[in-house]
Amino acid sequence: MRLLLCALFLAFQGTGTWDGSTNGLRTPDPKAPGNFATVPDNYTYSIDLSTLWTNSSVTLKEISKGAAPVLNNVALWLDASGEIFYAYDGSVSKALPTFYDTPPPANALWQFEPSGGTGHWSQTPIPLSSNFAALSRTALGNSASGNGLGFVLGGVENYATYQYPAFADALWWDQTLVPGLVTFNSTSQEWFNSSSKGYSYYGFARDGVAHFVPSFGPAGLLFVFGGYTTTTSQLASTGIASMYDPTTQQWQDQITTGDIPGESANGCIVGAEGDNGTYEIFLYGGQVPGDAASTITNGEVYVLSLPSFNWQKQYATGTTGRYMMSCNVVGKRQMVVVGGIVIPQNVDWDTYNFGAGEPDPWDQAIGIFDLTEMAWKSSYDASASPYITPDAVKSFYTQHGRYPAQWDSGVVEDWFKNPGKSYRLLSKACLS
Repeated sequence: MRLLLCALFLAFQGTGTWDGSTNGLRTPDPKAPGNFATVPDNYTYSIDLSTLWTNSSVTLKEISKGAAPVLNNVALWLDASGEIFYAYDGSVSKALPTFYDTPPPANALWQFEPSGGTGHWSQTPIPLSSNFAALSRTALGNSASGNGLGFVLGGVENYATYQYPAFADALWWDQTLVPGLVTFNSTSQEWFNSSSKGYSYYGFARDGVAHFVPSFGPAGLLFVFGGYTTTTSQLASTGIASMYDPTTQQWQDQITTGDIPGESANGCIVGAEGDNGTYEIFLYGGQVPGDAASTITNGEVYVLSLPSFNWQKQYATGTTGRYMMSCNVVGKRQMVVVGGIVIPQNVDWDTYNFGAGEPDPWDQAIGIFDLTEMAWKSSYDASASPYITPDAVKSFYTQHGRYPAQWDSGVVEDWFKNPGKSYRLLSKACLS
């Protein structure tokens, strides 16, 4: 039996879910600023992917978390085999009844291993030679994994990540931006902390999305979109694709074209190998603070195809926006979206579902999107055909060719015209 674990683990880590009642919230916590929802916090939830289901009929299977901590904004990484995932970073969940009385747990790496149709959590031993002790826990960093590597770019420290949370509510937003790119090699179990100043001026990043593309560069590239790079409210442009090569530790940018999505924070992202030598990155949702109309516009799904660096979008009239959800590719061609905060039309404030509002329009807060058809569906199809590149993307390649009209640098051009060149395994030598 195949299980969907990663998406649901994110959705039910104290971020709230919906029960179809007047305001859609499940048991609000009156003590918590913003009236965050309280949900069962000692479980991981799984879904059987071997059979067809709808978001109204699907059964969520509870798996005890044991001693694993309950944290928000956790980075989830797959290991090289794709059979185990790791949980790293994150802040103490305000949904916990003991939030105001318990300090954050010590920084650690936890892993989940499926077994017997369920699975279990355990703490991952850290090699004595590792520099893990020098790393500080952050939250809201841009995270991704691929080729057995786990990444977290930037993030913030606050009293829910590294101090006792026994402070006045007025200090809730006090936090410190942390630069750097943390990389974990699941094969060698080594940890690295590289400079991120090639990404932004100070190396800061938070509330954005990241995705690892294995098809290009010497041995895959890390892409980062959206979120913030400073302490101000200025959002990072999606008209530029920022890429990191872990084998040489260098950042590069490439201008994008087409239906470029609006700048936003706290969206979600997935990717898929095309059937014509391309790779498609799908971006969904995201919040534009104080701007409900723009947040709703981001409720459409956008696809960036590589190596053209051209954006296409799902042409559908949306009535809601969504942010702080999780996305995962499941089966052969579908994206499952779980949870999040919903912003409907005619609302001009960003905490809509925290204190008031309507139920989530999706049953059990689960959405299903067909990546090939670029359309929302009412059911998950375990026997769906394999993913192929959407027609709109193929049409662009037919009309405009395979590559951008102009490359931003010879390095980027080489990464995409000569993938695999100068291949070498990630090691201490190239990440020291």
